[in-house]
Order: sequence, then C-alpha cells, then structure tokens
Amino acid sequence: MSKRIFSLVICLLMVVTSFSYAGTNIKSIEAPKNLKVETKSYDSGHPYFELSVQVPESVKAIHENAEEDESELFYEVDWRVGNGGWEYTGGVSLSLGNIIEMNPEDMGINENIDIKANNYQFRVKFGYYSSSGTDEYGNNIAADPIYSPYSNVASTVVASYQKNYEGASSWAITELDKAADYGFITDKIKGKMNGPITREELCEVIMKMYEKIFGTASYKDLSAFSDTQNPEIYKAFELGIVNGVGDGKFAPKDLTNREQVAAMMHRAVKTINPQADFSTAGSEKFTDEQLISSWALESVKFMNKNGLIKGSNGIVDPKGTTTREQAVLIILRTYEKYK
Repeated sequence: MSKRIFSLVICLLMVVTSFSYAGTNIKSIEAPKNLKVETKSYDSGHPYFELSVQVPESVKAIHENAEEDESELFYEVDWRVGNGGWEYTGGVSLSLGNIIEMNPEDMGINENIDIKANNYQFRVKFGYYSSSGTDEYGNNIAADPIYSPYSNVASTVVASYQKNYEGASSWAITELDKAADYGFITDKIKGKMNGPITREELCEVIMKMYEKIFGTASYKDLSAFSDTQNPEIYKAFELGIVNGVGDGKFAPKDLTNREQVAAMMHRAVKTINPQADFSTAGSEKFTDEQLISSWALESVKFMNKNGLIKGSNGIVDPKGTTTREQAVLIILRTYEKYK
C-alpha cells in the first residue's frame, strides 16, 4: 500500500501522451467502497489526513488493462468542513495504492488551524482518462473522462465520537455529532445507531431534549403501567407526550413506526413551545396518505410542514420502522427549531 502526498495539480488530467483506443470500451466504473479517514501527524508533528479506500475487483481489472494500453485511472477527492460546500482538490493515480495522504496546506487550510478541532468530510470517486484518437497532425486527443459514483462520505469526527455512538450511517454523522454534544444519545441506543428504536428508548431521548430545556422533570408514581417502571416513561406520560397501548400496558420494547414518532413529537412540541404555529396547511400531499392512521394524520402533517419528518418521492411510509439515528435527528431538529 503506497503512500502519497496529495497534489493540487495533476499533469495528466487533460493531457494524454500516448493513449490507445482500448479505453473507449469502458462505459461505467464501480464506486470506491468503505472510505475511511484519520487525522495523523508526521514525525515532525505536522498533521495530515490519511484516506484509505477499498477498490472493487471490477475497478482493479480496468486498472490492469489501463496500464497495458497506457490509459490512466485516478482517485479524485472532494472535501468540506462540516456542512459547507464541497471543494475539489485534485487526484492521484490508482497505481500508487489505496492509501492517500492529504496535506492541509495543499487543501488551502492554514497551517495554524487545528485540524483536529473541526469536522472534515471526504468523498472519493474514480476518474478514467483515455484518448479518443489523434488530430490531423498526429497529436493525441483526450477523450471526455468517465467517472464512477462517489464513495461513502468519511468524516474525521467519527473516531472522536466513537465513545458516544457506533453503527451510524455516514449521512447522519454530522447531525449525530451535534446530538451527542447536546446529550441526546443515550447508553441504550449508542451501540447501534442504525438499528430500530423502541418506545422506551424513544421516550428516554425525548426526555433528554425536554430536560435540556426545562431541567429535571418530575413524576408522581410508577403505577400507571404494569409492564414498566422506567422513570423516563412516566415523566413523558405525565407531560402528555406519550400514552399507553391499552390494558394498563405501555409496551416499552415494541418498535416505533414513523406515524407514532410523529404523534409523540407533535405532543412534545406542544409541551416545550405551546405558542408555536400548529397549523398544517401547506404540508406535503403524500400518495400513501390513506395508510396514515386517523389519530396520527394531523401529527404527520405538522411534522412534515415544519421539515421534521420528510417523505421520499411522495411517500411518507407511516407504518415504516424508525431507526435510532432517524429518531435522534428528528428530536435534534425539533429541539433546534422550538427550544
């Protein structure tokens, strides 16, 4: 595995020296997989980013053929800070291995900035460069490059937050880091953030939000439900945020679906900000709206109108299971909007 300081300029991006026609047979390229990034330091103490990526077998085969016909296959890397815009830095030949070292100065990052204090995100794609033939003077003409889709997004904050949560989806990392800062990720859910969330776990996260705003909540007794003695459930129950399922039960281990989360969070907003606008006019019209339970319809519409629960291609999937990371992000957005 070769190491390489990442360069701002690639001399072969558009200048093709002696490429043959074999590259024109390449129509698509598989995306890089399992991108990871670490913040490291040289012996001098100077910090840098080390990216590692898995190269699919299909891409390795393209690379072997490219070496034979003198085409080139490159990594191309984008980066950003937090939720800022993506910056293109350059690329590096695949022949140098699957480890890429990126010097902050080459990325335009001031050497005095503490790179460990920020959330840097990276994504990688493959670029394939070949020739489309020669001009009337015998000079090679560069063909339009063929690009793969991007890899997953890798973040420098994952390692620093590893003690707070694990098993999160890459798209959720930035907001989950914020939620971790607020204390919204509980011990019960931190081990597998992309797993489904139970009614009990959801209550505990909701109460983390409530108590961050108002301080410790109280409860009178633990007798309302026969199947739980969890104080966080009783706090949420007495605040009117959650209800039982009937027959004196709460069903703490049952999984939650999207309409149930919407109903609980709708009631939570009424508790933390009773002066909010609770109209539902202007909410999205879903093609599966008939699947929403009547008792949850207003809640789903309210949460959707305020950008807290979104549909996909006109579908809200009200009976779909909610994951822990999805629930935490809904609670985070609710907190930031209504606190």
